[in-house]
Amino acid sequence: MENKHVGWIIIGLAGLMTIITLIFNNALKKIHELSCGMGNTCPAYQTIRTQTFLSLSIILIVLIIGLVIMFVKPNEKIIIKKIKEKSKRLNLIKLE
Repeated sequence: MENKHVGWIIIGLAGLMTIITLIFNNALKKIHELSCGMGNTCPAYQTIRTQTFLSLSIILIVLIIGLVIMFVKPNEKIIIKKIKEKSKRLNLIKLE
C-alpha cells in the first residue's frame, strides 16, 4: 500500500476519533448538568475539560503522524533484478 493511502487512512481515523470524542463530551456535560446542582463550579467540569484536552492532544498527534507518513516519508521502490549469469555459470560447471 502506498504511503499516501496509509496517511489518508490515519487522517480519517483521527477525524473519526474527533467526532466520537466531541459526541461523548457533549453527552457527559448534559449528564453533569442534570446531576450536579452546583452549575459551572461543579468539580466534574474541570475533569471533563482535562479529559477533552488530553483526548484532543492524542488525536492531534495521530493527525500529525498521518501527515508525516503522507508527505514526508518517500515512497519506497522495490527493485528485483534477475541475475542470468549465475545460471550460465552453473551450466558451465555441469559440463566440465
